[in-house]
Amino acid sequence: MKALVRIAVIAALLTLGLLAVTPAHASAAELDYSAIARRAVDVLELKPGDDVLINTWRHTLDLAEALARECYRAGAIPIIAMDSDALYAFRLGEVSEDTLRRTSQLAAGMIPHLDAEISLAGPGDPAVFAMGSPAKLAAIGEAKEPISKLWQEHKPKGLYINHGFATPQRAAQYGVDYEAWRDSTLAAIGADLDAVEEQALKLCELLTDAEEIVVTTPAGTDLVFSTAGRDASFWKAEITPEMLEEGEAWVSLPTGSVSCTAVETSADGTVVAPRVALWGMVVENLAWEFANGVLVGYAADANLEPFTEYFESATGDKDRIGTVSFGVNPEGQPTGCGLDDALYSGVVSIGIGRNIEDGGENETNFGWSLSLIDATVVIDGVTVIEDGEIVVESGPRPSGSPVPDKGM
Repeated sequence: MKALVRIAVIAALLTLGLLAVTPAHASAAELDYSAIARRAVDVLELKPGDDVLINTWRHTLDLAEALARECYRAGAIPIIAMDSDALYAFRLGEVSEDTLRRTSQLAAGMIPHLDAEISLAGPGDPAVFAMGSPAKLAAIGEAKEPISKLWQEHKPKGLYINHGFATPQRAAQYGVDYEAWRDSTLAAIGADLDAVEEQALKLCELLTDAEEIVVTTPAGTDLVFSTAGRDASFWKAEITPEMLEEGEAWVSLPTGSVSCTAVETSADGTVVAPRVALWGMVVENLAWEFANGVLVGYAADANLEPFTEYFESATGDKDRIGTVSFGVNPEGQPTGCGLDDALYSGVVSIGIGRNIEDGGENETNFGWSLSLIDATVVIDGVTVIEDGEIVVESGPRPSGSPVPDKGM
């Protein structure tokens, strides 16, 4: 999970633009972002003298300004770097892959001086993806890899705020209700995750070191895999000393998922996601076929091209199962096409590709997950999610359920 967030976040750092005058934001101006900004500063535990980079898009500039104000109130010094849909479209359409593949030395040089970064989601209009190809996105991914290593070395804090993905353009493109999606995201950002932590930790207990996990859905998912020897974690908006020490101090808002790396050779079967939002298109009934952990085939009823180009352009361990996660945030509602869905209670996500930062073995510039909103999950004989609802109770492991052999 941390690897996927980093892949999305560092793109903004690599493509710094000039801060322009504030554009008109009719819908955004109606929202009060002060509570989100205060929570962001609290999550990052900013202190006087901290240098903070705020990566924003034109459509999230109101939120960026609210964040900057709260940084100043905490005594920190923020810098805002802005990107735009128009510039993003230009890069995808007219900039060569060779240029996109080069790592920005300016971006690399900033990292040793950063105490924290806040990155806001974008672009606002997914139609910009039509200006280029997934091959160019893969080239951008290659340029990010040295930046990722610098983050691990210098260990600043990072916060990714996903509210900027909920835009009227993206909602129309993917066929979801904009206001419901926006309000759901805001509610999820403000969720009291302490109230669900006990259940989340129970899911962590069950997902850790599991010999057999079976995931099924009415759409045709039937997958068996293992997390033997792997530890699950509750991905909460909290930066711990251990995360800082490991150089993995990235968290996100909204948040709330239990995740674990899968044994990379263990997956057999099929995963089917009815609707997948990808690069401005909706892939219908995207199916992944696994054998011994390897993605041996994929197909879709419509719009497979963006996934094919993105996947085929990547390098490394792109075709191995990487992660599994369970959503535990009770406040939001999934869109049904993968837009933030992985965070919401009862949603199951299966990922392929990069997982090395989370304790796995896959090294690649590719990572993608399919989110299933109506899955049933059985872990070592215990049903923990049924038809998209978490059914396992918090507390000790159910009496009589199998306990995996730890080999001790």
